[in-house]
Amino acid sequence: MVIYERSKTLLLIWFAMITLGSSVYFMFTNFGDSSLIDQSNNDEKNKGAKSFLSSVDYFYMEDEKPKLFLNGEILVMYENGNTGKVITPNGMAYLGNDMEIKYAANEGMWDRDKDLIELSGDVKMETVDSHIESNQAKYNLKKEILNYDGNVKTKTVSKENGDTVFVNADKATSWLNLKKSSFQDKVSGHIVRKRIYEEKVYFSSDLLNFDLFTHIIDLIGRVTIKHQQITAEARKGEIHLKEYNKKLKYYALSDDVKLQQNLMLSQNKKITRRAFAERLEGIMSEEKIILTGNPKVFQERDVVKGNRIILRGDTETVEVDDAITNVIVK
Repeated sequence: MVIYERSKTLLLIWFAMITLGSSVYFMFTNFGDSSLIDQSNNDEKNKGAKSFLSSVDYFYMEDEKPKLFLNGEILVMYENGNTGKVITPNGMAYLGNDMEIKYAANEGMWDRDKDLIELSGDVKMETVDSHIESNQAKYNLKKEILNYDGNVKTKTVSKENGDTVFVNADKATSWLNLKKSSFQDKVSGHIVRKRIYEEKVYFSSDLLNFDLFTHIIDLIGRVTIKHQQITAEARKGEIHLKEYNKKLKYYALSDDVKLQQNLMLSQNKKITRRAFAERLEGIMSEEKIILTGNPKVFQERDVVKGNRIILRGDTETVEVDDAITNVIVK
């Protein structure tokens, strides 16, 4: 069955030469004793279910423009006529800027009054930039806001430079028209560069904000960034996706910065360098780390202090600028 809806006018087009009653009967008899409807029919009726329809394609249009397409094995309509439950929903939602969202799940609820779609169980959604998976999701058609809950996993490809950003979290919200997303609780992820020989960058935090317009990732609370032999921690951080191959900071950390770097030197000599500062900037193109804000570096028996300290790749060299003299310690 196909349902077309424009504004508040409902048009039902049947593609079989049967009546509504015989269609419902056909649906019940086809599913047999193990059908989802037979198992839940009485429960749904107690909740105010008015009708049960099978193999439904639902089209919703607003101002002669498509707003929602919904396909499901079973559609349960409730008394108010504006709320429905869908088994194995999949379909597409259409945004005002001609952007499309594909979705699929085990179950779904459609509330026409609130312009709200609720999905649960093995939720999968796709936009032009991202692939998202979660246990549950809610999409507000008017506000163009997506909320994800439970085991959220996202994969976003940057059109700017081809980087792929993977983010996992317990919860997330996406403002689709603004191309912004916020992730919270047990946030972790990594960035894969388009050039496979360039190092991945790993990160974690309590909260992450991702802006696809500016290509900036903001990290807040128990922030960790890892790449190559470097692990850095702080309370705040940011990653500038467009600056990887430029002489600008690619990532920055601030507020109680702690760094550990494992160095592999000549003749297989290994040392661990530790540093503390109020701010850290990482310049990937030069393999350089800049520490400011009362920085201290501990390297074997040496303790280095200054106003500004520069660390470089796999080398023992520490550049110190104390505003009076410029010292290079090896």
